[in-house]
Amino acid sequence: NGRRGALMISIDCTHPDLEKFIKVKSDLDKVTSANISVRVSDNFMEAVCADLDWELSFTRKETGETISKTVKAVDIFNQLCENNWNYAEPGILFWDNIESWNLLSNDSEFHYAGTNPCAEEPLPAGGSCLLGAMNLAEFVTDDGKFDWNDFNNAVSIAVVALNEVLDEGIEKHPLQEQRDSVRDWRQIGLAIMGLADMLIKMGIRYGSDESIKLCDKIGKHLAQAALIASSEL
Repeated sequence: NGRRGALMISIDCTHPDLEKFIKVKSDLDKVTSANISVRVSDNFMEAVCADLDWELSFTRKETGETISKTVKAVDIFNQLCENNWNYAEPGILFWDNIESWNLLSNDSEFHYAGTNPCAEEPLPAGGSCLLGAMNLAEFVTDDGKFDWNDFNNAVSIAVVALNEVLDEGIEKHPLQEQRDSVRDWRQIGLAIMGLADMLIKMGIRYGSDESIKLCDKIGKHLAQAALIASSEL
């Protein structure tokens, strides 16, 4: 009905078409309605740092044909950086971190397939992006302090609310694979906004050691309060 879907196209850092993919959006008439990213592994980054060769390889299951190519890892990384500087894409998804730093990393039945368009939320096949944000500026009291109790309580409310949105939307997904994924894995993306406004209201310089320690503390409180609320559900 005229609604444009949001799309992220990604490719693994071992794919033989990697160099073409990195440069695809330098043609402004191609891939005009999607974001693109490269799934980068720890091994690739180590090869970049050590200036090693990097093997690109893909095998077609249907025929058993393998297509291979050897490149310099640092050359690929430089191409990534250059195109991101010139065109803001492709992005880099640090895929080993994404797959290992999540609550389902020890579940053999769960695997990520990609991310939503701005990479806030990694998703399995058929996964649905559902995002919510806590406005940090609203938790600063009149005397310039951060209200931790109010914040923790609001996070709990947000977790419940986002789960209710999941349930409300299950039958609205067109594919059964999507409905099953939302029902079984129940992924939500809860994050923050209003960071700079919060720091202004608290009289803290953006980027200072104090601001970084505060952000770290907020992240820990958000994660803990969200986990507790999720377990109670």
